[in-house]
Amino acid sequence: MGVLTENYLAIGFSFVGFFLAVSLIVRIVADSYIRRFEEDLPDSGLTGRAFAERVLESEGIDVTLKEVDGGGRGEFLFEEGIVKVPGLENSSLLTLGISAHELAHASQFSRTRVLVAATEIFEKLGLFLSYIFPVASIVGFIFYFPLLKVALVLYLLILLFLLARITLEVDASRKALTYLDRHGELTGGELARLKKLLGLAILTRLTDLTAGFLVLVDMKEKR
Repeated sequence: MGVLTENYLAIGFSFVGFFLAVSLIVRIVADSYIRRFEEDLPDSGLTGRAFAERVLESEGIDVTLKEVDGGGRGEFLFEEGIVKVPGLENSSLLTLGISAHELAHASQFSRTRVLVAATEIFEKLGLFLSYIFPVASIVGFIFYFPLLKVALVLYLLILLFLLARITLEVDASRKALTYLDRHGELTGGELARLKKLLGLAILTRLTDLTAGFLVLVDMKEKR
């Protein structure tokens, strides 16, 4: 393999290392914020379910609410029309923020079904590739050096799929803030704190870049 090719690979994996470091930092910060917001109660005492039902009625969103156990991540299942929120019956800024964010995703789907479905596929494919990438990298370094080229191509695909998903996350967080302002009975300080949380929700998509590595080192995956 030529020196020029080796230099390109070195630059490429330096780039990969930078993004992996950033995504791991984001993961640590996200976990810290989640623990903090779980204990941060709104002055109004509004529960996640009461807030979500207000949004559903006022914004004309047709989904089913479902409470899930623990964790700091909600989920919108567009095929089933279900919004999952941890601690839905609780009154906390975390529950309100997650509820608003997932309901915003439901609103996106009602307007742009094809786009949301496509990005969902991209996200799953990107996550799958995040497991293949570290294996290809390790095998390439130890046994078959040309495989490193394949690993870098896989990583580029992961980044492209990630960018497609982040576009929807930005829009969802913006819309979630609107829901919280209209229906959340929040003080100015509470709304400002939730704005930080929703901004972090966008950055947590970077943690998709580390999923495969975390499995390799036997760490609990937190997506």
